Order: sequence, then C-alpha cells, then structure tokens
Amino acid sequence: MVWLQLEQRPAAFWAMCRELAANVRPALGDVDEDLAAALVVGRRLDGDALEPFPDGQPEDFSYFEDPFGEKCPAGAHVRLTNPRDFQTADAMILRRGIPYGPPAPTRDTVDGAERGLFFVCYQSSIEKQYERLQGEFANAKYDKKQPVSRFPDAIIGQAGRDSSVIEIPDPRGGSIGTPLNNGWVVPHGGLYLFAPSMTGLRMLCTPAVVAKPA
Repeated sequence: MVWLQLEQRPAAFWAMCRELAANVRPALGDVDEDLAAALVVGRRLDGDALEPFPDGQPEDFSYFEDPFGEKCPAGAHVRLTNPRDFQTADAMILRRGIPYGPPAPTRDTVDGAERGLFFVCYQSSIEKQYERLQGEFANAKYDKKQPVSRFPDAIIGQAGRDSSVIEIPDPRGGSIGTPLNNGWVVPHGGLYLFAPSMTGLRMLCTPAVVAKPA
C-alpha cells in the first residue's frame, strides 16, 4: 500500500486555470476556467472524461486513438496516471483519494486552513506499478523535441514544480504553452506499507484448532 498526504491550495490552482483559459481562448474559442481545469485534469467538474466514450459506458474508452492529445491533452493528470493502453495494463493500481480539512468557501479563498487529500493505493508491486506511473509518466521531463510523450503531470508531477509548461493542441497547428509552476498541490510525505491479503487476515483472525486428547 502507498499512502500520501497532498495539501491542496485551490486559489493558486484556479489562478493558473484562468491564465490557461486566457492563453488558449484565441485558438479554442469560448474557454472559461472550468474548461481550462478540465484540460489540466482530463475530466470535467462533473467527472466526465474529455475523451469521448460509448453511450452508457463512461469509463470504456482509450487514449490510443488520440496520440497527439487533441481531445485530452497529453499532460492531463488522468491520462498520465491511467494511460489506458496495453503497454501499461500491468501497471494499473487500485486508488482512492480521501479529502481532509474544511472545503474552501470560494475558489479564491486564502484562509490559512490546511486542506487536501490522503492518497491511498494498492498494488501487487509498488516498484512495477505505483513507481512506474509516478516516475515514468507523472514525473516526465518536458522535452520540446518530443511534445507528445514527454509532459509532466500538472497535478502531481514533480517536474511541474520547476518552470515547466502545459501544452494545449492548437487546431491551427502546433500547441499553446502556459507556464507551469505547481504550487497548488504540496506533498507532505508518505509511506510504503505492507497490507496483508484477505487470506492472510483470515489466517490471523481464525482461532487455532487444538486437538482434544483421546
């Protein structure tokens, strides 16, 4: 099991989204901060993915047919942490985010309260699953020569804290970059833990059978 505490600073995040919206509006049209946030995360505020999906099957889709990030940007959080292709099928994890702290009253609230989420995930191999998703995808270094495959995750990528950019495809050709200096998700440490299997727990919790003397 992997456990992380991730502090969230909504005001800084929404300020970045407004800047991104202003940058891409000339090319994409009517883009507000909500859509800009969806471009960064890969999902809209209601949870729907940017990538089209079959009717009635909101999770039955792949990014394989969108290699240049025209529908869902290549650096979108959910695209990097769940690539949905055959090459990463063995790296999938069972994850959950648990909010803590008071909800921010408004998007621009800066009240000093600590808020965020506890990230928990389970996998059979931390090295082959969690560390691969975090290291190979989320922490990718921005490479201008390979703009399709090398983007840092704007939400949890460590490379996003060091003067990187987030690129949004421009329908007219090329892409539009917005400076990315992630100050809206702040990690406060984490743990690698061993979680016993259900079989192991049953063995620990089942009283030993003691043979009665004949």
